[in-house]
Amino acid sequence: MKMTMAWAVVLALAVPGTGAAQSVVWSAGPGLFVDVEFSGGNEFGPAIVLGAVVRADRRLAFALDVTLARTDFGVAEDALHRNFASATAALRLMTDGAGAAAFGVTLGAGVLAWDDVSETDLAFRSSADAEQVFVGGVVTRFPVGESWGVSAFARDQVTGVMNQILDPKEGDLAHHWVIGMGVYFR
Repeated sequence: MKMTMAWAVVLALAVPGTGAAQSVVWSAGPGLFVDVEFSGGNEFGPAIVLGAVVRADRRLAFALDVTLARTDFGVAEDALHRNFASATAALRLMTDGAGAAAFGVTLGAGVLAWDDVSETDLAFRSSADAEQVFVGGVVTRFPVGESWGVSAFARDQVTGVMNQILDPKEGDLAHHWVIGMGVYFR
């Protein structure tokens, strides 16, 4: 209950004009995290995605998403596991489902943090890091009941955008995909 109240307060403060009359749509679900940063191939693993959406009107919404993921199937030579956490805030433009399926696009920004973990080398010390992300994605919603339904989503969390703007020699863009399905409810 405390977490629900904390999200509601954050949304009410972050989105001008929202109040008790606004309904918050909560979502939770499993996903697949795909990290295409490595030249040796993609790293992928399970993810958990939590979200809260406040609708500004029938089509425009403000979304906060938190993703926790772990790439367990390393392709890099170091064979490390990588833990990821991201928090993003975005604008979402949705079709007016009016009781039927709805489709939306998301555009926003946030932060992605990661840490390397070795479960076989106890002396291994990681250097955790974080970077800003720009997020673009799509979401579909299929209502099942009056206050809940099923959603499917795909988001690309792109790191390195600011480096490319400030100094293109600094680094490259890296894509961190989150693909999944979940349940949403009011």
